[in-house]
Amino acid sequence: MTFSCCGIGAFRTRLEATGARHIILTGIEAHVCVLMSTLDLIALGYTVHVVADAVTSRTQANWRLAMDQLRQAGAVVTTTETVLFQLLRQADTDEFRELAKLIR
Repeated sequence: MTFSCCGIGAFRTRLEATGARHIILTGIEAHVCVLMSTLDLIALGYTVHVVADAVTSRTQANWRLAMDQLRQAGAVVTTTETVLFQLLRQADTDEFRELAKLIR
């Protein structure tokens, strides 16, 4: 029942067990849950990439303000396509060719 995913002990335990230091975050209510989760993750030392086109709020104003706050707090605000290509790293793979068909 917490607004931040970091308020759930099992989430933090599993996240710490992965050894990951970069988090890709998507979700609903950018100005509440996504914002609070991001702030907590940054405070814990994670680099958080918030995928702006995979995050929503009830109003456009709430979404815009949340994106501004996230940037100011040090989150990387990005897009789905950017994240996917960053993960793939190169275009001469079967994975890229399959993904390219999906995003066109």
